[in-house]
Amino acid sequence: MSAPPEPGWQRFHPLSPLLRGGLLLLAVVGYLASQLVEDLLGGITGRGEGGPDGGWEASAGEHPLLAVAAVALVVLGVVAVAAASWWFTRYRLGPSTIELTQGVLFRRHRQARYAQIQAVSTTQPLLARLVGLAEVRVESAGGGDSHMSLAYLDRRSAAVLRDQLLGLAERAGADPVGAGDDGDARDESTEVSPDGLAPSPAAGPPSPAGPPSPAGPPPPPVVSMPFGRLLASTVLTLDTLVITVLVVLGLGVGALFGQVAVTGFVVPLLLYVVGKVRRLLTWGNLTMRVSGRTLASQHGLTELATSTVPLHRVQAVELTQPLLWRRPDWWSVAVNIAGVKVGGDTVVEEGVIVPAASRAEAEGLLGVLSTTMDTTPARSVMRDGLPPQAVGCPPSARLLDPWAWRRRGVLLADEVAVVRSGRLARVVTVVPWGRIQSVEVSQGPLARRLGLADVRLVSTVGAVRPLAQHLAARDAQEVAEEMRARSRARRAGPTPSAPSRPLPSGS
Repeated sequence: MSAPPEPGWQRFHPLSPLLRGGLLLLAVVGYLASQLVEDLLGGITGRGEGGPDGGWEASAGEHPLLAVAAVALVVLGVVAVAAASWWFTRYRLGPSTIELTQGVLFRRHRQARYAQIQAVSTTQPLLARLVGLAEVRVESAGGGDSHMSLAYLDRRSAAVLRDQLLGLAERAGADPVGAGDDGDARDESTEVSPDGLAPSPAAGPPSPAGPPSPAGPPPPPVVSMPFGRLLASTVLTLDTLVITVLVVLGLGVGALFGQVAVTGFVVPLLLYVVGKVRRLLTWGNLTMRVSGRTLASQHGLTELATSTVPLHRVQAVELTQPLLWRRPDWWSVAVNIAGVKVGGDTVVEEGVIVPAASRAEAEGLLGVLSTTMDTTPARSVMRDGLPPQAVGCPPSARLLDPWAWRRRGVLLADEVAVVRSGRLARVVTVVPWGRIQSVEVSQGPLARRLGLADVRLVSTVGAVRPLAQHLAARDAQEVAEEMRARSRARRAGPTPSAPSRPLPSGS
């Protein structure tokens, strides 16, 4: 094997092949080796089956050196495959792209242009954390296969590489989102050479451009979720009530008809337990801090995930309070972010950034996510419901929504639209006027007969889908026209301080 002829190529940590999947192969090899050793000892002590029908167990007892040689060959084969995988997996920061090559027999060469980078983050699965390694993930615009995994580097080098990619992306005109870790490896500045190539993390720390600035204490967290709240919020859900009923029903059926009848209840119970355990492992130790123009988040019990919410890209915010959370007054917070998929493979609920925040944390987080806007009307709706000036549902809406029609509606504030909805859960959706892409009015056949219509605010693609349901048809048309007018005015200049026309207050 020879070194790569092109300059700038760097290899990952030598343990990377094992962490990417070789541990499973080593487990298989370990099992086979243990079986060989057991049969070898059995043959030596005379406790093996022996004879011509003993198969390879008998051969191991009769020829112990051959058995040891076979185990050694298998182990050497695994080491050789891992070494080849490590040798042929490389990355390079070029003038305009980051490149990644993989494969021994079948080579794969991937490139991502700096100008198309949407997000850069670092993650640490459990095994990687144990050996001090981390993975750098690069998200690019366009296509479903836009994710590039750079795994694994030592933790400090991963942080330096992340900062280099963010700097190169910004120089190329992109507006990337960076995910910081807990601050241990972010105190060195990253220097980019004039030709656009960043120094390699493997070559050591970059030279600072000037005297290092003193590192101050980290800002206080906006959200610090205790594990007790996470555990209680995970249990206090309607699906917990459903699964409890199923368990009681299964025990009763098992007592009457035997254990065979209980098997039909096992699968839902297992799915429930797996989902809840995954939620606990994913969101444990959640902390969120404001870092410049972003809201940095870190969470995970086994896999430490870091991500950020770019405050200037927030398109919509949704706060949800399930029925069983009303007494402790907890809220979950979800967002839509332009150009970035919130959650992905590392988060259980799509779009959610905080699974269970206190009211004070939720209101504070709403202010952080809307730093340039007045969110007082949204906080008021969270506390007291829709005010009299909001557009609510007429009495005819009770035929479609007999429980919550009085609590549905939309408030057109000076800087944001606030939609309140939900039957068993309280849902408050906040959309700034400048983030509304379009407004749609729709009617189903039954709603048309009742004189009702829905108003949908089209935001960027994401989990938050603002929808004001069951408004009077005439009110819905007037609200939609006013929303379009405010959205156009907001994109063209300052936010209007008053409605352009009188709005109905609902029936």
